[in-house]
Amino acid sequence: VTSFGVFLDNSGTVQAKVGTLQFPNGSNLGGTFQADSGAAISFNGGNYVLSSPPSNFQGPGTVQFTSVNLTLNAFTGTYTVATPTLLVGQSTIAGTGTINLNGCNTDAGASLTVLANGVLNLQNTIVFQGPVTNFGTVNWLSGSVAINTNSGTTGVFWNQAGGVFDIQCSQSFFFGISLPTFHNAGLLRKSATSGTTAISVRLENTGTVQAQIGVIDVQGPYAESPTANLAIALAGLAPGTGFGKIQFTAAPIFAGQFTLSTLNGYRPNPGDSFLVISYPSFTGGFTSYNGLKLGGLQLTPNLAAASLTLVTGPNYLDITGISLSGANLAINGVNGLAGRTYVTLTSTNAAKPLNQWSPIATNLLTANGNFALTNTVNPTIPQRYFILQLQ
Repeated sequence: VTSFGVFLDNSGTVQAKVGTLQFPNGSNLGGTFQADSGAAISFNGGNYVLSSPPSNFQGPGTVQFTSVNLTLNAFTGTYTVATPTLLVGQSTIAGTGTINLNGCNTDAGASLTVLANGVLNLQNTIVFQGPVTNFGTVNWLSGSVAINTNSGTTGVFWNQAGGVFDIQCSQSFFFGISLPTFHNAGLLRKSATSGTTAISVRLENTGTVQAQIGVIDVQGPYAESPTANLAIALAGLAPGTGFGKIQFTAAPIFAGQFTLSTLNGYRPNPGDSFLVISYPSFTGGFTSYNGLKLGGLQLTPNLAAASLTLVTGPNYLDITGISLSGANLAINGVNGLAGRTYVTLTSTNAAKPLNQWSPIATNLLTANGNFALTNTVNPTIPQRYFILQLQ
């Protein structure tokens, strides 16, 4: 290790061919910094402003900041900031920037903004002591996350509309003394690991909270608006690994929507049950349930005193098309139970109630549960059609 204990005013080239060059008292980061394979350039003290573009940092060796005060000035490119570096001032990750925070904390009152298309990767335990605003993507990969709002700190998290906060670990999102808030107007999603991610801060949701896998454990207060969406993804029958779950420690007030989706083409079987949300009690209710029809299957929501459970009902027929060519009527459908009988009925009585039906065909569904019917009709008479699958 060779250490330069003075401020480095560089407009030329700094190259580490072997070993390590250290700069403990700051630099203007001008010129070029080149670390050859196996060598390193380490800024291990002082104050720095990392601006874009970072083309003056060149590998394949390591150029890193450790134990410094660092401000990101509309940073673009890719860089890792490791502990015990401290982010200070008003830092911004621009639209083509990627910052890996490997245990780096933010100073009291320091802000961090991720602009649209920017990426912030949380790779180790981190403490935010000022506001964090995300318009891009934050990937929570490892370690716990804390927000402090006491003793001069002003921690708060704003996941804005269009922003994605993607949970890819089973850790805790907690706080110090005073209760801070995670404002979610974008997408707060757990997409990896089958374990439990605990969120003990206040969660205010005007966007979407989605559990694709594992458990999102909302331990702090929760509030949502009519624009909010609680979402679950199904990929199998086993809780945690096959489908996600959202659970609340305190009684939630439901005011928004519930949305279901599937992953990897998964289709449950009739009778399958999925406990997707749990709580000690609740008030309000969901304004709509979306995505419960899965191509021939109907999932029925059961919003009970302590949980929301989805129960898969039997297959139903989907009509995919009705066409008329002259007097020839063609009706096509999918998603029935293979080999079962279906009856096509028609009614020429347009008055309600529609209780005058006449069968026009009885057939077996094909091996893949599809059907196709061609019939001759009088095109001048309005007719209604009904397909009945016999179980």
